[in-house]
Amino acid sequence: RNKVNHQNQFVPQAVLLRTSKVNIPPARPQPVPAGKPKEHPFLDAEDEGVFDSGCSRSMTGNKERLDDFQELQGRKVTFGGGEGRITGKGTIRTPTLDFEHVYYVKELQQFNLFSISQICDKKNKVLFTDTDCLVLSKYFKLPDESMV
Repeated sequence: RNKVNHQNQFVPQAVLLRTSKVNIPPARPQPVPAGKPKEHPFLDAEDEGVFDSGCSRSMTGNKERLDDFQELQGRKVTFGGGEGRITGKGTIRTPTLDFEHVYYVKELQQFNLFSISQICDKKNKVLFTDTDCLVLSKYFKLPDESMV
């Protein structure tokens, strides 16, 4: 087991616990219905956003996407060179995952910032590829744990 010495500034970047060769069957082509390009299955086209590892709390500028909305007298936040004020919070619901405690910041307009740390605090898993970010619910299980 690796321990972190908090007195020095070195933290191991990654620790590989188990490894083995995994056979992955080739993908079978599946027909896909025609639709809008780059359409996200759970968010509306105007609800584009970023899964941000540097964002401490999830935020949206689209108040209508928030269920269980509560008004807040919040503090100022900064993002991408801009700033805004938190004026509420709620939940963004998708068919497979709910994003709770999402702050409403009007200045973000239709944009969403999803906090990776907030997602992981709920025991979900986040997988990054070269082009995508996959959020797996805490109930997602691999068919074979040796694939990790």
